[in-house]
Amino acid sequence: MLYAMKSRFTGKTIFIIIVFLMIYLCADISLANPQQGNWRWRNDNGDVYSAAWKDSLNTPVLITDYENIRLRIENIIHLLSPSEEMEN
Repeated sequence: MLYAMKSRFTGKTIFIIIVFLMIYLCADISLANPQQGNWRWRNDNGDVYSAAWKDSLNTPVLITDYENIRLRIENIIHLLSPSEEMEN
């Protein structure tokens, strides 16, 4: 007489293992490629539109009097297809 082997894993356990395995395998794949674009320093003497620029675009600034200044950064996000992501 053959006895059916009792499995240690239930259907719910196997499902959870598969889900975590898929998350682990897909965690490194991103469909966006963020990059830093242009940047510029501005004085803290007004709002976003009225404040004076500290220097020209993409130019480092030497701070000598420890005044408040703000940094404006352009973020560029290139959306990639999964096949392009695998090539990079």
